[in-house]
Parts: sequence; C-alpha cells; structure tokens
Amino acid sequence: MMGGFTSFVVSFVLTMVNNGLTDFISHWIKSWMIAFCLAVPIVIFIAPLIKNAAVKLTEITINTE
Repeated sequence: MMGGFTSFVVSFVLTMVNNGLTDFISHWIKSWMIAFCLAVPIVIFIAPLIKNAAVKLTEITINTE
C-alpha cells in the first residue's frame, strides 16, 4: 500500500511539472504504472533492511547511555 500511494503521488507531481495539462492523464497513468512496478518490490525487499539497520543503530545508542 505504501508503494502504491508513494508512486501515485510522485508520478502525479512529476507528470504535472514536466508536462503540464497537455495529455496529462495518459502520461500520468503510464508514469504511475512504471513507478508502481518499481516501488512495490523496493518497499517489499528494502524496507525490512532499513528497519533492521534503524533498530541496530538505536540499540547502539541506547546501550551506550
């Protein structure tokens, strides 16, 4: 869900900035489909690694106090 929403917003904003309202819907849908295909696997596979790194960093900080 996070990947879907993120790709939705980012593709919307970037399509609007780069193309304006000229053929907006067709460009945006194409951009969103590409972004969605990239964002979802990244969220699924990379998010746990980032979470583990954050936990380890905060454990180090907590243990040194």
